[in-house]
Amino acid sequence: MWTESNMSSAHQQLSPLIAEENFQALDTAIQQLGLNFVIGNSFIDYCSLKHDLAMVTFLTTLAAHNTPNVRLAELIRRHDDSLRLP
Repeated sequence: MWTESNMSSAHQQLSPLIAEENFQALDTAIQQLGLNFVIGNSFIDYCSLKHDLAMVTFLTTLAAHNTPNVRLAELIRRHDDSLRLP
């Protein structure tokens, strides 16, 4: 089970890579952390609580393309998209 400390560390590792659009380093980091962790509901919820919309959008999009339950991941992404202010 992942702790808040693990999630915080992963968030700190991935967030700048997403902001920089450093996809090669992002791919490596995701492989090291584990895809199932990164696209898991617990980590996505953690990032959402941190109000990191870029991260949530990236993770839910990644989840939509890598999970059998695409509908759930797509709904989460749409929900978070709706939170953005114009």
